[in-house]
Amino acid sequence: MFTAESLKQYRQSLRLSRRSFAEITGYTEAYIYMLETNRKPMSMKASNNIMTAIERYADEARKLVKDGGG
Repeated sequence: MFTAESLKQYRQSLRLSRRSFAEITGYTEAYIYMLETNRKPMSMKASNNIMTAIERYADEARKLVKDGGG
């Protein structure tokens, strides 16, 4: 499960803005901000949803690379 700091570090390691990260995960930019700044506790469900969305994003990125960029 993500902590506020680990979520922010992970997003930044992917070089994604909050807006892009929100679009990928299906959450709002405001919600991502509240999670990253620990203004809202992260539920296990939200953590799992974020991980699932990021895995799907990574799979799509790998496919694009494999297929020569789309």
